[in-house]
Amino acid sequence: MAGPPASLRELAHRAQMLAAGVEAAHQSLRGQGGEAVRRRSFRLLEVPGALQRLVEDLLATASDLARIAARPAGACGVVWGCAPSTATR
Repeated sequence: MAGPPASLRELAHRAQMLAAGVEAAHQSLRGQGGEAVRRRSFRLLEVPGALQRLVEDLLATASDLARIAARPAGACGVVWGCAPSTATR
């Protein structure tokens, strides 16, 4: 099984595919449905944007986790870089 960063990237890819599917469904409804169908498909307008925000969060988290995993053993455990007491001057 892939580690957490790879799993999150896979989820991000799936979310992108879902966003594309939702957009296609919305376009189909707008093109084929009658007025009643078009009026009720308004919620689908917001879904791709919400999924894009999810994709961005998933990829950012995957990147953070990969960076943490790549730290050498014994490295400073402070997440923002190095602790001020260990910084070189």
